[in-house]
Amino acid sequence: MPVETKNPDSIPTQTRFDAHPWEFEHKATTAERQAQSAFKAELVEQGVTAGSGGYLSPLAYYLADRLEFGDDNIVCAGVRFNGEVTTGSHCSFNLNCAVIGKVVLGNDVRIAAGAAIVGFDHAFDDIDRPVRVQGIRTRGVTLGNDVWVGANAVICDGVNVGDHVIIGAGAVVTKDVPAYMIVGGNPARIIRDRRRPKVKPATTGDLADKLRDFGQTVSKEWCGILANHRVEREDIGQLRHYSDPRNDAKAPLRPDCDAIQIAAMFDEAPEPLDRDGWIKQLQADQDATTGQFRHAAPTEHPSGDELYNIESVGHALECLGASPLHPIRWAPATDAGAMERWLSDIPWTENPWGAGAMVDGLGTAMYFNARYHGITGPFATLFGWLNIHADPLTGMWSPPKGHDWLLPVNGFYRLTRGSYALFGMPLPYPERSIDTILAHSRANGGFAREGFTSCNILDVVHPLWLCSRQTDYRAAEIEVEIRQALTVVMDHWRSGQGFSFQRSEPCGLQGTEMFLSVVGLAAEYLGLAGVLPFGLRGIHQSKVALPIHSFATSG
Repeated sequence: MPVETKNPDSIPTQTRFDAHPWEFEHKATTAERQAQSAFKAELVEQGVTAGSGGYLSPLAYYLADRLEFGDDNIVCAGVRFNGEVTTGSHCSFNLNCAVIGKVVLGNDVRIAAGAAIVGFDHAFDDIDRPVRVQGIRTRGVTLGNDVWVGANAVICDGVNVGDHVIIGAGAVVTKDVPAYMIVGGNPARIIRDRRRPKVKPATTGDLADKLRDFGQTVSKEWCGILANHRVEREDIGQLRHYSDPRNDAKAPLRPDCDAIQIAAMFDEAPEPLDRDGWIKQLQADQDATTGQFRHAAPTEHPSGDELYNIESVGHALECLGASPLHPIRWAPATDAGAMERWLSDIPWTENPWGAGAMVDGLGTAMYFNARYHGITGPFATLFGWLNIHADPLTGMWSPPKGHDWLLPVNGFYRLTRGSYALFGMPLPYPERSIDTILAHSRANGGFAREGFTSCNILDVVHPLWLCSRQTDYRAAEIEVEIRQALTVVMDHWRSGQGFSFQRSEPCGLQGTEMFLSVVGLAAEYLGLAGVLPFGLRGIHQSKVALPIHSFATSG
């Protein structure tokens, strides 16, 4: 719908406002305001919704079939509108940008010079016909509120851009962009989250000094922190010595095990028992027939906290220099056929975190069997199945929930912790895993504010650390991510109390053990582990516990 002037002989005169329309409100003369009102009236006659205020350059191209401006829009010379375009209030369109196809803009959207918002695409599926005769298809483009599109950027058809997004100059955006993200590149990828606190880049020396001070504080306080959680309680005929509100009911074996693993970081055993006393208690928790560590009756197929008991109690025994007394007699851990059926039945799509937790428990059971009881289970089946079923595009074993990668990434951490990390096996697609994990972390601001939990932080740091043992892909970006996580976590320490699992909870043993593990892993990645007075032990140990090549495999 091109706009026709009433006088065919008249050509719009260029003014400074055609290049600097933001000056119109304060600098336009009465005559210039009258001319703008007359031009808007022409647009309205042609079916345009012109809105009040702002400035619409007569030297732009208003060719859209439907064009609806909100109030206070400003349009420079050379801008092209074509298709079905709707804008919110206070939008700006700089020189020679293009908004074409089906496009909806929110309020306060800024489109820089030369940028293109393209809400349609050419059909090209038929390779036997020229693209020019295959027509077009339209999904449309939507931009939220407070979006800034940099110069010469291109936003392709089908893309939805969230609120408060910044799109870098020259970017080619082919996928949806979550709110608050800064994206750039071709194709565009997330650079950072605007909500993430701006952390002054620390030199290695600065960070080492902060890490050393933190370690000294923890070294002085850990005994008192454990004492805060000393509560004598009975469970299945055994006296338990530690309490954690997160786990007393659902996982009553865990508080004692967390206390043992924290103490083991300092090469100690926690009060009130000596090492032999702790070993006797934990070994008594194992069922001689099934090998399961129980706080309830053993089951044919352990799940949930029953699986975690294998990991928690087993690794606590290792921290004490001992091991499980009995092998874990669970069919998938010993029989290739049973394992393959079990892996195939796992709810990978419906419950990504639970799926990863199940493999974590299985791999850990196989580890204890192989190391301490000489049972080399069907490892070839385990890693063969996992390698075949990993997604080569994302490096994950589960798809996202919509655009949310939280559960698949958390499941990746659980799965790889009890398998690839424990046995030193190479990941199938480490570079793609890094891409997914970094994008996930950045989409959530590194969990520095929203979603700040020991699970969410650890489930990013541990996978990045693990992938980096195999490749130096995006190493500089990973270093920045881990430095920022380390800084945020150390700031979360509460003197004399330790760490809480999340900010809204009181400090506890689970939060303390997990966040100390984050610090240890981050320090190791950065080459700063030597400044800490404690080391990684137990379930979050950093060493390869049993290299797969050190024993024969079956299955």
